[in-house]
Parts: sequence; structure tokens; C-alpha cells
Amino acid sequence: MTLSSKALTCSAVVALTLVACAQNRPPASASVRMNPADLVATRQASMRVASGDFMVMRLAAEKGADIRRFEGPARALAQWAAALPGMFPAGTGPGTANTHARPEIWLNRADFEQKAADFRAAVTRMAEMAAANNMAEGGRQWDVAWHSCNACHDAYRSPLATSAAAATSAPHRR
Repeated sequence: MTLSSKALTCSAVVALTLVACAQNRPPASASVRMNPADLVATRQASMRVASGDFMVMRLAAEKGADIRRFEGPARALAQWAAALPGMFPAGTGPGTANTHARPEIWLNRADFEQKAADFRAAVTRMAEMAAANNMAEGGRQWDVAWHSCNACHDAYRSPLATSAAAATSAPHRR
């Protein structure tokens, strides 16, 4: 097993675990048991894993990897994208945790959800192209997915501002 396939397999396992956790949401009538800071930390970790998977697929493809191996990780990204809006419940925005999320996520919810759906559609198409071993169209779909991901970040992500509380509880940070 090559390094790229090991990294891809490891990333896929982590991503699938995060997706499974995100999709096992309590019923609407149940109260949320995770505190906002922990939920923000979880969604930030899932963003890092998704980003890592996404970049590993690109780099491995550029190195000539068999793109059919990307079908599973791309489908996991699609599942993650479907769960993504649920990772931003009310009460987890600015002021409740050290987050990149802008208040516009909750003010423009329909647009935020549409951007997640656009990303999901792009990575689903990328998975289909991987299964068909169509490198040219798969690469084009990677670009579409990249742009849809950035469209959401451009609209709804801000630079992380370290709060005074975080600075005092973690003096090693600057």
C-alpha cells in the first residue's frame, strides 16, 4: 500500500466516523447535550478532516494514483456535506465559542444550506467520475467542488479572533 493510499484510507475512516456522528442527531424534541464550545471544536475538526481528504485526493491524482480509489472518500465528503448544516445549530455562533462562523449563517440559513447542497452535488459528481475512471471530468468536478467550498467560506467564515477568555486560559497562544 502506497503512502497516498494509506493516508487516503486513514482519512476516509476518520471522515466516515465524523459523518456517522453528525448524522446521529437527536430528535428535534430532544435537548442538545453537547456544550457549544465542544460542538464548535467538533465541527472545526471535521472541517480539517474534510479539507485533508479533499487535498489528498487532488495530490494523489496529480501523482497518477488510480482515481477509482477516490470514489469512497468523495462519497464520504458528500455525506459530510449533507450533515454540515446540522453542525451549525442555533447557539453555536460568534460569542458562544471560539469560532470562524459568521452570524450570517443563521441570518441567511437557506443560502448557507444551498451552498452545502452545491458542495454535496459537486463531490457526488466527483465520486461518479472516480468510479468511471474519468480523470478529466473528475478533475473538473474537483475544481467545481473547490469553488463551491470557497463560496461558502467567503460568505460565512471569518478569521478566527482569539477571545480574551481563550487567551487567558491558554497563555502559550499569541
